[in-house]
Amino acid sequence: MKRAAAAENEYKRAIELNPNFASVHHVYSLFLSRMGRHEEAFAEINKAHDLDPFSRSINFNVGARFYEARHFDEAIAQYRRVLEMEPNHPLTHFVLALAYDAKAMYPEAIAEYRTANVLLEKESAETAERKAAALTHALKTGGAREYWRKRLELSQKEYDAGFGSAYKIAVNYARLGDRNRAFEQLEKSFAAREADLLWIKTEPAFDELSSDPRFQDLLRRIGLQS
Repeated sequence: MKRAAAAENEYKRAIELNPNFASVHHVYSLFLSRMGRHEEAFAEINKAHDLDPFSRSINFNVGARFYEARHFDEAIAQYRRVLEMEPNHPLTHFVLALAYDAKAMYPEAIAEYRTANVLLEKESAETAERKAAALTHALKTGGAREYWRKRLELSQKEYDAGFGSAYKIAVNYARLGDRNRAFEQLEKSFAAREADLLWIKTEPAFDELSSDPRFQDLLRRIGLQS
């Protein structure tokens, strides 16, 4: 936590030096959200938005702060506003899919993942369509559980091909209620120093894991817990 405290001191000092610099409030809000301090994060991102209301990045992160605080309806509404500003912004389509997943709005999530993956040039339109069809079939035949099983299968294939992450696999195991395998993958993610781990406290799929001593120990080792 010493590094986190030092980083926060730097943010506060930068704000003291220039309280009207929107980008500092913006980045500080990311830090606060990552630490699970959502009310403070909202205050900082709102200050940034007041100072630069037309910034796409700041507007995007207003939505992100809503999502991370589990205000999913507000996040979806904000992400849609960002897409009105820039319809083909790939990351917004991706995080909108995450918000739809959190709301169990799976057909909407599938459509947004398909769009995001093509815009991110992660896969061709044909491949994205095949994956979307496979997820849709899983959802129709087996409901939410089969949907997450298919998501797990796709995430594992990406990981085996060298461009996925253990963190993403852990998310899918957590959604399926398999705590032990979720923690196995989180440990792999920690060993590989995957950047996604910095957002572990804001991932809704891990809410059911948060009371487990293994989770608290992992937060401590990452530097997100005292």
